[in-house]
Amino acid sequence: MGYIFFENWANVWHMALMTVISFITLFILIRISGKRTLAKFNAFDFIVTVALGSVLAYMMLAQITFTEGVVVLLLIIGLQYLFARLSRESDAMDKVLNASPRLLF
Repeated sequence: MGYIFFENWANVWHMALMTVISFITLFILIRISGKRTLAKFNAFDFIVTVALGSVLAYMMLAQITFTEGVVVLLLIIGLQYLFARLSRESDAMDKVLNASPRLLF
């Protein structure tokens, strides 16, 4: 049945790098696509929800090892915390990271 818990460190580091790159890429694409994509969701809430669900599915289907899955989950949550903190501490970062409401009428 192959490796369930751990295969090698190269795969873990590859998953970690791909998680960071994918998270940032998805965030940029969601911000470009506009507010209708998110409806009432904050961009971070949407990305984290989708990413965590996707990783969980991969873990449950044994397409990645448990260790790789845990590393990815921890990185997603860590990135969520980092961006939320940057947004809270800097008005400039808050404007970049969060959409501001607009009056349509």
